[in-house]
Amino acid sequence: GGAPAMTFWANSVVEWRPDASRCRLLGRTVVLADGIDGVDAMAAGWWTSFWQVPVLLHDGSRNLPLATAAELSLLGVDNIIVLGGERRIPQRVVEQAERFAKATAIRISGEDRYATSVEMAQQFGGWWPAAVSEDSGAELVCIAASAGNGRHGRSRPDALVAGAWCGAASAARPETPTRMLAPVTISEPARAGVSALRSKTLASSRAVPAGVGQAAPLLLAEAGADQLPPVVQELLSEMFAAPASCTALVGGGAGGDRGDAAAYAAALVRGSCPQPGFGVVFGGEAAVSTASIGEVSSLLSGGLTPSAPPAVVLVGAETPDPSARFGVSTVPGVQIGVGAFATEMSMAPVFHEASGGASTSGRGRQVCLPRGTYAHARWLVTETSAASTSAAIVEVPETSWYAQDASGSMRVPGIGTPACIDAPADLSVPVLVRAVGPNGRTSHSLLLAADASRRFVLDGTVLARLPEVSGLASNVVPSRAGTTKWLFETEVAGIDAILDGTRSAVESTRLSLELRHRAAIMDDGGLFPRPATFKASWTIRTAVGTVTGAAEGEAVLEAGQWHLRGATLLAGGSWSSAALGPPPQAPGYAASGEQSATESGESVQALRAGTAGGYGAGGFSATITVNGSSNHDDAIAWQPEAFINIR
Repeated sequence: GGAPAMTFWANSVVEWRPDASRCRLLGRTVVLADGIDGVDAMAAGWWTSFWQVPVLLHDGSRNLPLATAAELSLLGVDNIIVLGGERRIPQRVVEQAERFAKATAIRISGEDRYATSVEMAQQFGGWWPAAVSEDSGAELVCIAASAGNGRHGRSRPDALVAGAWCGAASAARPETPTRMLAPVTISEPARAGVSALRSKTLASSRAVPAGVGQAAPLLLAEAGADQLPPVVQELLSEMFAAPASCTALVGGGAGGDRGDAAAYAAALVRGSCPQPGFGVVFGGEAAVSTASIGEVSSLLSGGLTPSAPPAVVLVGAETPDPSARFGVSTVPGVQIGVGAFATEMSMAPVFHEASGGASTSGRGRQVCLPRGTYAHARWLVTETSAASTSAAIVEVPETSWYAQDASGSMRVPGIGTPACIDAPADLSVPVLVRAVGPNGRTSHSLLLAADASRRFVLDGTVLARLPEVSGLASNVVPSRAGTTKWLFETEVAGIDAILDGTRSAVESTRLSLELRHRAAIMDDGGLFPRPATFKASWTIRTAVGTVTGAAEGEAVLEAGQWHLRGATLLAGGSWSSAALGPPPQAPGYAASGEQSATESGESVQALRAGTAGGYGAGGFSATITVNGSSNHDDAIAWQPEAFINIR
């Protein structure tokens, strides 16, 4: 057997950088840290795990614990790194440790735990701003929260996990993470990657390692605070200061408006500005606030991105969830668009249709998002619960959805165009949809009424012709603003309506349609055509009573046919009332007629999909065949669908 005394494996060495121009190699080193709160020991995890340095603990007394003293005498230590000030570990205890180990002690401390984490980043990670020019671009930094002492300490698990992760991230790696930078709504969003961590040297005869890019340090933030500790702010602002040439290039900062943000992204794509740093934040909102994350993001870009980036938006009316099983909150009012809805009908050619990024025929359930209902989103996600595997994920910037309609028409930049993505294949499970921003923060999840066994649908398409008409001719897209109106009434045979599982023969239908043409809009120095939109009301008379509804959406003229696609609301009717009770009225939820402004200055009807004073919502599809210059010759094939949203 070997010697019974413990020793170091491979004579572990630690790089110690007392300032920007010096580096010492400390062999046979241990750490002495406070073992009562453990704050400094956890904050040191990124470098102690990387260098495989043992950590010994002090019990808060005026003397070194016997067990710690015994280990120091056995390990054959040359250096002791003491973490924290004298309130954590008294100088008397440090001197005792030196005597037992016959070693030299080096104390690393700041005014508080946050300053101590900065000192460790500098002295063991080389994060000295004086040694940095533009070399800090694309470097990685970890952030975890810490507050309180003893039993009242907060966010300890986050810092504990962060230490091991950041230590592993400090190792050289052939593949490095990349991310897409905001704004994601421009034509060519910038991507940034973390540089491979490598040894860098100063141009000096001693070839001293420079204090740049050799580690992913862990910096502490105050748990629950709205801003970073000043000492952390100062370090990041100095490490990632943007050069004056870059600042001038993007108009003094990307936080001003969309143009500045686009200029910054373009400068990154061209390589005219250094890549920003990469921040990895451990812990939820209660630990590290959104405001603090925004501040980290801004500092890592040299102040060229806003500290309060635009929040990711997904507009829709949710299915009420009294059990709170899905953790869904109710949006108090519509901001833009008509809201997300589920459908089993194809919404092409008005809506983009995608299944995890691939085209689909529209068969099966989809979640559809009208124009303007998503904003600042990098991903759109459908799922059955927040903990489940996603049914579909679409990376929006990789598509043309922020600039181009499914028909190919270019639209106002940055406004989400109509799009549908696949819903879960199991028709009996709920459907949730959310939008995710480039920083990983998500919108509220929307729980949509989408139970295939509880809906209103026709088992065939209604065909009608010879309408009453007025307004502009329907055979061309007009060059001026105006409206075209149709009223289709017809007797029907051979079609059944199905309402909440009950079937009844359709006897007649009435559909009133208004197609609205609008003037082009000026935005970002360009003139963009606005899509044709429609509003509709319909009545279906069956053998047991009537069903009524409203619809709205957009329209495209292709090869002599107007394709109308959008959302419908099951609003009322005698059969609906008898089967489902009086139509619910939801205070604060807009019914037809209310207007709200979009980012582009457009005004759209705020039809609340799902709960807007009706029984439920779904898709609406109509195709008008233009048979000549006289609108009276037009014919239509149409069909509504709505998922029941009440019990």
